[in-house]
Amino acid sequence: MDRLTYFQKLASQGAFVRAMSAYISWLCPQIDELQKSVPSMLIELRDKSSRLSGHQRTPDAIANLGLGVELFLKFAFEIGAITAEEAKALDLRAWKAFQVLDELQKPFHTAEDPSLNFIGYLKAAFMMGKCHLKSYRDSQKPPFEYESFGWFYDSQFGDLKPKGSGIGYVDTETPEIILDPNAAFAIAQEIARSQGSSINISRDVLWKRLSEAGLIIRSESEGKNVVKRSPNGVERSRFVVFTDLNLFLNSGLDSNQRDQDETPMTGKVDISKLRKRQSDAAH
Repeated sequence: MDRLTYFQKLASQGAFVRAMSAYISWLCPQIDELQKSVPSMLIELRDKSSRLSGHQRTPDAIANLGLGVELFLKFAFEIGAITAEEAKALDLRAWKAFQVLDELQKPFHTAEDPSLNFIGYLKAAFMMGKCHLKSYRDSQKPPFEYESFGWFYDSQFGDLKPKGSGIGYVDTETPEIILDPNAAFAIAQEIARSQGSSINISRDVLWKRLSEAGLIIRSESEGKNVVKRSPNGVERSRFVVFTDLNLFLNSGLDSNQRDQDETPMTGKVDISKLRKRQSDAAH
């Protein structure tokens, strides 16, 4: 509420009106040039946004939002309101926000499949800083691709910090996503309800469907869809265990990093390369 009050105060003082007026004044002399360049810019941004979304119409919407952000940041930089580094950081924040919006929209496109909705809500929760996963081998360290799992760079301390509650672990050795059943279901349901929706099946039915789809490990000997694991420093307990890390990785990786981490034929993350990169970073 403090942030809302702050911006309401700025609005009442005319700050936003003045900013928009200055932006329009900056745009006007460039209209003819923009009419020629915008179509190609939108094609490029749509290509970028298509890597975030699997839905046909979403990339167009994200591309148009991205164009607006790009132009406004260029304006802010040229008038000296922000530095080049700040513009880059704000652009990254905007595209992360687009990823969150895309994940929150996916359940509306896959309403018939609560299991996919569950994964989408969790991905959104990680990106929103509502929850995080720890490294299975060392719970004090972030997992690889930390931004996909609720860790953010804290410029004040110059270090990575987890956001929100811990709901499980990432094990690159196996590889596995290891989720606390109660905590993961609760946070996914919280995100769903914040969007005016819900996961409309019970927790146990959800695990059953994920197991039937081959997405989580089932203990056949015990007849359970939650299996035993012993994360470092935590007593042996039962978790929901996914075996495909790609289900939870952000799709909007930098193209250079994507080329390094993906296998050329499948487009899936090469775990051996990720382990090596993680080991190199540790040393």
